[in-house]
Amino acid sequence: MTATQLKHKPNRRHYPPEFRLYSTVMVFFIFAWPFLASNAAFPFPRSAEAIVVVDPGHGGVDTGGRGRAGALEKNIALTLSSLIANQLNRKNDINAFLTRNDDYSLPIFDRTSKANQLDADAFISIHVGGGFGGREDSVSVFYNTRPPELEMSLQSDIQGMDSFNEWSSIQFFHLKQSRKMARIIEKELVRNPMRLKTVHIKEAPLAVLEGADMPAVLIEIGCIGNPLHEEWLKDHDFLSELAVKIATAVYTFLSAP
Repeated sequence: MTATQLKHKPNRRHYPPEFRLYSTVMVFFIFAWPFLASNAAFPFPRSAEAIVVVDPGHGGVDTGGRGRAGALEKNIALTLSSLIANQLNRKNDINAFLTRNDDYSLPIFDRTSKANQLDADAFISIHVGGGFGGREDSVSVFYNTRPPELEMSLQSDIQGMDSFNEWSSIQFFHLKQSRKMARIIEKELVRNPMRLKTVHIKEAPLAVLEGADMPAVLIEIGCIGNPLHEEWLKDHDFLSELAVKIATAVYTFLSAP
């Protein structure tokens, strides 16, 4: 099965029609206007190809982590995300988009909202590990946590939830596929490993993932507080190799039955 065929799988959404309609209207009025007015660099898809949205973490005044030599997470995330999107767009049946293509602030919920508006098949948020204690040469791939109380609520009466819980519960329906995508990324990254030799798959309650109405992961690369990692993360060749691996994994996931 190709990535294009995946786009046409029936019943990809799992919640009631009235829930879908309400959520779509809610998201449109909250997020669509500033998106349409200000982000001409983020066009709507040209065709019915499989769609991937790559999200460079942070941006603008939100610099994210800062290395000892001055490297900023927001810049590394944008460079790597652009490289991943470029690799994906080389595929005939993949259409990749960035949530931001320059150094400007973007609210967390706008990032996920853009992926939902595009009816994306996968959402990848790119970050760099922070702090100054990271010594392990590793990558962490996160998928969203499913709180037990949310699972009980969804199983009992999904139509009775308010709009906030509707937004925060959407990723619930895609957790199995999100976990699968994380494992495929892990497998690709540990094959012929580069400088970051260890990959951890983790669960966490991440706001940027919880409203995603598609399989979604957050990838955290190295530790910017580690001077050696900082040098690696400023190396364009290193980021290019990493982008090829991540793009290959995402394509493999979309092509899987």
